Amino acid sequence: MIKKDKPVEKQAITVSAGAESPFLLYTGDDEKVHVRVLIHAETLWLPQRQMAELFQTIPDNIGLHLKNIFVEGELVESATAEDFSVVQNEGERAVRRTLKHYSLDAIMAVEVCCQIWGPYD
Repeated sequence: MIKKDKPVEKQAITVSAGAESPFLLYTGDDEKVHVRVLIHAETLWLPQRQMAELFQTIPDNIGLHLKNIFVEGELVESATAEDFSVVQNEGERAVRRTLKHYSLDAIMAVEVCCQIWGPYD
């Protein structure tokens, strides 16, 4: 289970409109799960890689669940996915990358899929 009571770290990232939004880092009870949550437009957003960490699977499995969710019409991709510009450290360089993030609605739909169908492992 994820502990949501106290963030242990805050960082700023640059998002698509040039605004700054906080990243909040939460850890699980076993201190192994670290999830950075982007808060933007009154919801939280995660990329596939962080959803995979949250649900203890691999990003490809999250991608399969998302694909099925969108194909079946459970959610509309354009309403629940957004590209954000993220600065990543690669060695000594800070590199700006565009990374697709998914809203809380998509995260919750993936959680249901993982509970019902498993992680595809």
